[in-house]
Amino acid sequence: MTRRRFVRARDADKERYEEATLLCTDRRRSHPHFFPLDPIADGDRFDSRLLDYGYRRWTDLFNDRQIFHLSLLAEGIAEFDEPVRRALAVAFSDHLTTNCMMTAYAASWRRLTPLFSIRAFRHVPRPVELNPWCDGTGRGTYPNTVRKLMRASDFARAPKEPVKKGGFKSVPLRRSASAPNIVCATAQDLAFVADGAVDMVLTDPPYFDNIAYSELAEFFLPWMQLVGLVSENDGRERIVLGSLIARRNDAEATTRFTAGLSDAFAEVARVLKADGLLVFSFRHAVPDAWYALTIALARAAFRATHILPAPGEAGVGLHAHEGTGLWDAVFVLRKGRARNDADLRVGPTGEAHVETLVAGWTRKLKRARLPFTDTDRLALRRAGLAAVALGLVGDVPDHDGSLLQDALNASAR
Repeated sequence: MTRRRFVRARDADKERYEEATLLCTDRRRSHPHFFPLDPIADGDRFDSRLLDYGYRRWTDLFNDRQIFHLSLLAEGIAEFDEPVRRALAVAFSDHLTTNCMMTAYAASWRRLTPLFSIRAFRHVPRPVELNPWCDGTGRGTYPNTVRKLMRASDFARAPKEPVKKGGFKSVPLRRSASAPNIVCATAQDLAFVADGAVDMVLTDPPYFDNIAYSELAEFFLPWMQLVGLVSENDGRERIVLGSLIARRNDAEATTRFTAGLSDAFAEVARVLKADGLLVFSFRHAVPDAWYALTIALARAAFRATHILPAPGEAGVGLHAHEGTGLWDAVFVLRKGRARNDADLRVGPTGEAHVETLVAGWTRKLKRARLPFTDTDRLALRRAGLAAVALGLVGDVPDHDGSLLQDALNASAR
């Protein structure tokens, strides 16, 4: 590791790349069906960076040698029968982020940094390329992505849990009474789940306009269709245009986001048992995001029972900059009664409860590995205001209190 260094590309290196270009060109003619041709949609995009960088097709994100390798690999995977083919295709998906032209090198860590090391399409002025068949060493090489799946399979067969003093201990394998069922669908329609059948829903709702996850998923879509993980019918319309995302300072987009999130939470309420729990984390710097979340929960008849902070980022590297929040607010909710916008208020008792809660967590986390910053305190305060409006300190609305939206807007002053 200590001997790693940059070297200049020699004539022999350039000749090998030119050879790969010729092979790729020939293969495009002989096996066109193993080259995805999907364009990058230029309409209805939340993040325009790919188009701003000059990319027009998803294959533009790969050089000739990479696209040649991926085409050959996709053909090889297609020759296997299920369930091996599907497992190899999942490893192929993981392999894409370390074998493209948005792959960088983290000099301080002496290793490759894959696409989506930050959740965005960032321009990499000096991309790096590794041998995709390295076995054992090499982050994201194909043998190593297959090995990750094998480790997950081994864990499922012989699970372990962390020990407080360090290390892990083996625990008994617990088999479900029914077969597991994974469904790719919208959370706004859980018709495949019976009423009152679920003990707990642990989810990660969309963060308003923080991350356009659906647009990041577009990167994988052409390849996943090529290797058969995603059907041809599951195109951009379903994955992107059907997703929940808002735009700050856009009232119409915020209204659509709130309505869609309300529908999703209503379905969650329907499938939960009477004493079931809804648990998720949330973070945002804009009061409108917290208000939209609270309205969606109120319409779905949820009441807050607890909130607490949890680390949301590693706090280092590409994610860290001044003003970045490092902690999420975790909500714990149960079924309650529906509230309208006028019911979402915060009175003096609620304000005092929030101040006590935030002060208490600030003291507890003062010596935490991650700093608990002013940004984190503000996020937890807004989460507390939302929870109070959802019945955290009593299920009767305080009509003498401030409207929640006013309280959220005033929280940073």
